[in-house]
Amino acid sequence: MKKEIKKLKNHHIICGFGRLGKIVAEELDKRNVPFVIIEKSKEKIQDKGYRIICGDATEEETLKNASIEQASSIIILTSSDAENLYITMTARELNPNLNIISRAFEEESKKRLIKGGANKIISPYEVSASRIAYMITSPKAAEFTLALRSTAEEFRIAEIDIEENSAYDGVKIKDSQIREKFDIMIIGMVEKGKIHFNPSAQTKIKGNSTLICIGKKENIKQFYSSVQKKLK
Repeated sequence: MKKEIKKLKNHHIICGFGRLGKIVAEELDKRNVPFVIIEKSKEKIQDKGYRIICGDATEEETLKNASIEQASSIIILTSSDAENLYITMTARELNPNLNIISRAFEEESKKRLIKGGANKIISPYEVSASRIAYMITSPKAAEFTLALRSTAEEFRIAEIDIEENSAYDGVKIKDSQIREKFDIMIIGMVEKGKIHFNPSAQTKIKGNSTLICIGKKENIKQFYSSVQKKLK
C-alpha cells in the first residue's frame, strides 16, 4: 500500500473518515478519481478497498506518507476546527500549489483557515458530499458556478419555449443570431423529453422544443419577448 501511494500523482487526500468523509470517498470512487484517506481512529476504518493511512493528519510525516507533495488537493474534514487549521497550515507549507478545502464549524474559524492557506471553506451544514467532490475534481468549474450564483441578481438560466411555426422554428442556431442580438448562450435544448446539452451551431431549433439559455436577466427578457412576437 505504501509503495502504491508513493507512486500517486495529482491525487486527492481526505483527512477524516467520518460520515461526510465516507460519502466524499464514495463520490470520488464513483468518478474513478485517485485518493488517499487519512484517519487516526482504527474503529472508523473499514476495508472498502480504499487507500487508507491510519495516522494523525496533524503530523507532517503522515501527510508526507500520503504523498502530499504530488497531490492535487486535500479535503480536511476532522471534527475539530483547531486540527483543521493546523493541517491546513502544514499542508500549505508542504505543497504551495495544493488546492485546500477545509471544514469549519465556527464562523470565526473561517477567517483563520483562509489566512492559514485554505482555498475554500465549507460548512458541514450547507455543503453536500457530491458538491465537495465537484470542488475537488473540477475546482475551476466550481469557482465559475459559485461566481454565477453570487451574481444571481444579474444572470439567469432560463427556459424559453419555442412554438411551432415561430420565426425560430427550423432555424440553425448559428443563423438565429440569438447570441449576436441578445448576448445570451444556448446551453441546452429539450425536445420530446430528451435533453441535448451544448447543442452545436449547426443544430436546428425546432418548434415545440425548449431552449435552455444563460445570460443577463434583461437580455433573457428581450429574447423572450422576441420569441412571443415573431410568429410566422
